[in-house]
Amino acid sequence: MLGVVEGLLIAAIAAAITWFFLRKIPAKPRNPKYGLMVNRWERTTVQVAYDADLNVTASCIHLQPVERAIRKARIDVHLFDPPRYGPIIRAECHINEAALRRDFSLPASIVYREEYRPEVSDREEPHANLCCRECPDPDSPQCNILVVHPIDKFPERPWFPSPP
Repeated sequence: MLGVVEGLLIAAIAAAITWFFLRKIPAKPRNPKYGLMVNRWERTTVQVAYDADLNVTASCIHLQPVERAIRKARIDVHLFDPPRYGPIIRAECHINEAALRRDFSLPASIVYREEYRPEVSDREEPHANLCCRECPDPDSPQCNILVVHPIDKFPERPWFPSPP
């Protein structure tokens, strides 16, 4: 059993370590609209505003009807807002391309792509996206909606606009 002196010494060391790490955390300034400002691990005010209004879109004008319909179908859509690359949209759904083309009368410039190359790397994950080739920079994140590949490890995710 520890004596009083040893217990006080351990408590003092723990307090010093806690103080050392806490002094490096900056205080958060206030934002009148959203309360405390978010840090880099929390959602930004742009992401909060995107989540709050289902009519807000972040994709190019050609993909906006699809993005808006996915959001109104209550499918989880995440906006990643890295300022260097522009907004990245990720919809947690599989795409039924035939139904999508039928329901939205999409032009040929909107392309659905599925990619999976396990031979490239052991860490390669299957991925898919809707891509606009009509925009001046089709590789821009704004011209893509990332979606779930059909062979994803979570088959219970919804299909959009309808199951195959």
